[in-house]
Amino acid sequence: QWLFSTRPLGMRDKELQRILLVGNILRNLSFENPNKQPMAGNPQLLRFLSRCVYNRLPSLRRQALDTLSNVASKVVLDDSNPHPAVLQFFLRGIHDCLSSDDRLQILRGLEILAELCRSPDNHPIISDS
Repeated sequence: QWLFSTRPLGMRDKELQRILLVGNILRNLSFENPNKQPMAGNPQLLRFLSRCVYNRLPSLRRQALDTLSNVASKVVLDDSNPHPAVLQFFLRGIHDCLSSDDRLQILRGLEILAELCRSPDNHPIISDS
């Protein structure tokens, strides 16, 4: 909840520093192939990363986009998913990246979309979205 608050963000904010460290660890883990499948299949992680995409802190947003870009090839978009809100939030995040004025967000959104399209199982949901 505090990720979206209007409180001032700074170096002395211990909670923020912990979130940034966790984001950095997740980003680093996402580069290794054995980690991609478990990370992509974790709805709580996808929800956390999707929320970080909407954060006003550029470094946290970049970490989340990098991580999503790395694991997107293993994400299976499924309408019968027990967590449909995560799926919708994830897809909305991609849409918002593609319609952003920020070049980094557009590029990461395209990378995530391209990686999602690698799986034929994702084609129906992507084409409907």
